[in-house]
Amino acid sequence: SETTCKARWHVSTKKNVENTCTNDSDFPKSWASPDKRDIFFYVSAEECCQELYPNDKCNLVNICPKGGVADTMEPTEMPTEAPKTPKPAKKPSPAPTPKQTRRPTRKEPWYVDRTSGKCVQNCSGRSPCGGPKPQWEDQYSTVQACCDSMPWKAFEVCGATPSPTGAPPTASPIDPPSAKPTKIPTQKPTKRPTASPTTAKPTKAPTPVPTVDCSVYKWHMSTDPAELETCTNSEDFPSAWLDNAEFFMHETSEKCCKKAFSGNCQVKDWCAEANPGGGGNQGGGGNKGDGATVDCSVYKWHMST
Repeated sequence: SETTCKARWHVSTKKNVENTCTNDSDFPKSWASPDKRDIFFYVSAEECCQELYPNDKCNLVNICPKGGVADTMEPTEMPTEAPKTPKPAKKPSPAPTPKQTRRPTRKEPWYVDRTSGKCVQNCSGRSPCGGPKPQWEDQYSTVQACCDSMPWKAFEVCGATPSPTGAPPTASPIDPPSAKPTKIPTQKPTKRPTASPTTAKPTKAPTPVPTVDCSVYKWHMSTDPAELETCTNSEDFPSAWLDNAEFFMHETSEKCCKKAFSGNCQVKDWCAEANPGGGGNQGGGGNKGDGATVDCSVYKWHMST
């Protein structure tokens, strides 16, 4: 539809644009449906900025007058006290350690290890190898491509780093061999110990199942047609949502319900269901189970579709 000056404000859907509210007509048609228009659109630019970027600078793209006018809106809350700059140290601080290299040390493909929440390589051995890739996991040619699938994680903490290698062996022995071999030892071997071993017997109960790092999952609207007005942390959602992750993907189920359904929705904790031995109820949703606790903080809440 043609853009008019009476259009309501919404988050910008253009690529490579951050923290931006606009009143253009470049948005999915489904946003304008009667049941969703009040969720995606705002009456004024100020309301859009305060709702979506309350603590950040908000960029405005106003299509009236024709041609577009760019502007910015500062956060409403200003610091009450000027920051105090510390005095420079007498001696310079040591140089920072080099950042993690983006070049893989092996040629095997990468995938997301759901236990550690990191990108690892499909190989066995020391890090960055993570063992054979499960059949249901996607593979990526580089660690950068793998980390791009989790835009909410910084690259420095996303990829597994190579294990440090030891010093190379010396070319020759440090001490030269003696001219003659030493004599055979004259002492007799010691007797067997008479005391019982001090090592404790193994416990009868099995050790708890290791916790699962679920920080790679965010909460969003469910795409299951049977799940109406539902927020879930499953991996089943359109890839286009990642281009506007700050709008579609949420840290907790409460934020997902509030954003997508005005605070009233059903919650499906996919993390708890995928790990039957763990406890759910992370981020305000999920069911509790029996057994070892599972860290479901990686599953984030989102709007149900």
